[in-house]
Amino acid sequence: MYHTCDTTPGNSGSSIMVTDQNLIGYYKKGITKVCIGIHTGSEPLKHLNFATLITPDIGCWIEREVNIYYNENREESEESY
Repeated sequence: MYHTCDTTPGNSGSSIMVTDQNLIGYYKKGITKVCIGIHTGSEPLKHLNFATLITPDIGCWIEREVNIYYNENREESEESY
C-alpha cells in the first residue's frame, strides 16, 4: 500500500495509524485509532512511501501471537514470585 505520511530513514517497521472516527467506528466502538499497516520503505525520487497492509487475517494472527506471548510471559513472571 502507498501512503503519504512523512517519514525519515529508520522509520521502517513503524505503524500506519488511522484516526478517522467514521472509519474506526465501523470496526470497533470505543477506540481512537487503528493500525492498518507497517511502513516498509520509500521511493524518494517519486515521493512515494509504501507499507504492508494489515488485512483482517493478518490482524487476527497478530492478536493471537500477542496473546500467546503475553500469557507465556505472565505465567513466567508469576512463577518467579
